[in-house]
Formats: sequence, C-alpha cells, structure tokens
Amino acid sequence: MDRRRLLLIDQIGLVAVPAALCAAALAGSPPLALLYVLGGLLAGFGALQNVARSAIVPNLVAREQMPAALAMNFGLYQLTMVIGPGLGGLLIAAAVLSGGLACVVAALLVAAAFPALARYDKEAALADPA
Repeated sequence: MDRRRLLLIDQIGLVAVPAALCAAALAGSPPLALLYVLGGLLAGFGALQNVARSAIVPNLVAREQMPAALAMNFGLYQLTMVIGPGLGGLLIAAAVLSGGLACVVAALLVAAAFPALARYDKEAALADPA
C-alpha cells in the first residue's frame, strides 16, 4: 500500500472515531467500554498518521528542501500537541462536550482533504526503500 493511500485511510479513521465519540456524547451516557475502545482506536489511528505523514514528506519536496520540510513538519506537530488540548478544553467548556467534539470532527474533515490534494510522486515512493 502506498503512503498516500495509507494516509487517506487513516484520515477517514481519524474523522470517524471523534464522530462516534460525538454521537455517543449526544446519545447520553455512553458505556465505559465504548469510550475505551474509541480511545484506543483514536490512539492507534493517531500513531499511524504520525508515521505515514513523516514518511510521505520526502515524496512531496525536493531533496534540498528536505531539512526545512522535516523541521516544519515536526514543529507543527509539536505546536498542535501544545495548543490542541488547551483549545479543546476551551471548546468543550464553551460548547459542552458534544459541541466541542463536533468542532473536532469538522476540523478533521478539513484536514482529511489535504492528503487528497497533495502532489505525490508514486514512482519515487515505490523506488524509495524507506
């Protein structure tokens, strides 16, 4: 499976799991087991996305731009890990849990469009041993 397809499938999972969390929150008191399963799936899709996103960078930029692209990729990841939870907490406090989760789902839908729009050199990806 090529990296772009893996990233697209992973993005679908990263949209579906928060959507399921939002639906569970809107339905009332979700069972604890469901929350654990959805939390585990979210962690798994997140881990897979980090690997796929890092591995696809060499196919999107020229070799001389690689250090800057990897630095930007890592920097944006770190920024989202710092800002994301705080912003999520504010959204949940302002819009109740289900409203905050709906905002997350909307943001992930926008993010899911980016891998589909990215230029991707399939021959380079197949030739790359990494």
